[in-house]
Amino acid sequence: MADGAEEVVPRRKWGLAFAAAFLVVASVGGFFAYRHWRAPDPAPRKQIGETCLASDECPETPCIREFTGESYCAKLCDTDDECSAAYVCDPTRSLLRHVCMKAGVQTGVASGGSPVYRRVREP
Repeated sequence: MADGAEEVVPRRKWGLAFAAAFLVVASVGGFFAYRHWRAPDPAPRKQIGETCLASDECPETPCIREFTGESYCAKLCDTDDECSAAYVCDPTRSLLRHVCMKAGVQTGVASGGSPVYRRVREP
């Protein structure tokens, strides 16, 4: 029996050494895997008027898609005075909020087939 007890002690030492080595290798490997395979940094936010595909590209403002297919970051507003000269404060299609939209842009087609344009800013 004494011989059996002597054999168990070395096995435990090797088991602990193996476990410690595994933890070290896994920690170092995990660190490098995280640094090299993590998701890329998000794209920088676009400025008002810049082309966008979705609202998450714009700084706390909606991405407006015009009837013509053009889309850009818009600014929330209450009056035309809050918009730059080439824009007017109009409601979005949902009518839930107003944003600065490009003035004079085609917004649709009337029932007779003639184009409909957004209003222009009063001088």
